[in-house]
Amino acid sequence: MQPNYVAVNENMAVNLIFPFPVKRAQWVSTAISVQQFKGVDNILLLKANKKDFPLTNVSVVTTDGQFYSFVIGYSNELIVINHKYQVTSGRPIITFSGENSLNEASVQKNSEKVSISKGESIKIKERKYGLQFGLDGIFVQGNLMYYKLHIKNTTNVQYDIDQLRFFVRDEKRSKRTAIQEQEMMPLYINNSNKTIQGNSEQDYVYVIKKLTIPEKKYLTIQLVEKGGGRHLELNVSNKKIIQAKSLH
Repeated sequence: MQPNYVAVNENMAVNLIFPFPVKRAQWVSTAISVQQFKGVDNILLLKANKKDFPLTNVSVVTTDGQFYSFVIGYSNELIVINHKYQVTSGRPIITFSGENSLNEASVQKNSEKVSISKGESIKIKERKYGLQFGLDGIFVQGNLMYYKLHIKNTTNVQYDIDQLRFFVRDEKRSKRTAIQEQEMMPLYINNSNKTIQGNSEQDYVYVIKKLTIPEKKYLTIQLVEKGGGRHLELNVSNKKIIQAKSLH
């Protein structure tokens, strides 16, 4: 694989724009500065710190496991300042170490498969306030579980999501006992839309770390309305969780 050539100077910042967030960037020369664009994960800014430096290089790995190699040279005049890269199957795939390291491209692809899946055996629903909140399937691959959720609004009043939470709670608890909850934070959500308009519906896939539930506990999926009182909950038993389908 041939590296990409990028020209820089000290007067203008050059932008490297990737299709996925940057996981790591490495360079050795102090003749250049490499910074992440503030508030944006998939753009790197390159600039020269001095004139006419020898050729150097920058290596970048993005969260989809793609590796990018750049040769950096000096130029008084920059013809191109925005270098945009697309997903391509020709690049080497990097395998990340550590259980918390995700290949975002793989997770995204699996989420798309889950979102279009039909006829799943796991069906848990709650209907209230003219809303329907449902779990339409659980899938597993490795250390990740994919929960397919559906929200339907049959009223004319739009529903704005404040929170959609996953947590493990006790099956039974006395009034004197404090509620013990262990929240499971989503690692990936395939749909960023937090508004369900009147008489419309939305599907979501939430990806969380693989789990099974101890005895006398269950998984609660809680839907909370922003600035309102239309809150719904789904309770998922361990029996349902271990019926998760394998993703191939």
